Amino acid sequence: MSRTRYALIGTGSRAQLYLEAIAGRYAGIAEVVALGDPNPGRIEWTSNRLTASGSPAPARFTPAELAQVIATHRVDTVIVTSPDDTHAGHIETALDAGADVVVEKPLTISEPGVRRIAAAAERTGRKVTITFNY
Repeated sequence: MSRTRYALIGTGSRAQLYLEAIAGRYAGIAEVVALGDPNPGRIEWTSNRLTASGSPAPARFTPAELAQVIATHRVDTVIVTSPDDTHAGHIETALDAGADVVVEKPLTISEPGVRRIAAAAERTGRKVTITFNY
């Protein structure tokens, strides 16, 4: 059985619940293959936590590299826990690159952002799931 391959963008406090679940309870069916953030120190800290739990070291990327990471690492789903004003761009990029998205609320901060996300979901047939975990 293959595991769902996740990339996570935004490694601040919102991300920790997802990472703990994937590296812990769901490690048999899920794996974090890539971490993205504009802050390399946060990526380092998060990567160290994952490897300390026994997970393989994930690839690291900047937000501008999201589409490339999805293709290179065969990402199934992108988890978006970045600042709210970045959600629309990250979601649209992930959908267009061929990944589904899980986004911590809010979906985005503006009506144009919602329209961009809806259009990307429609043209790609990919799923967007909004969560309210934090």
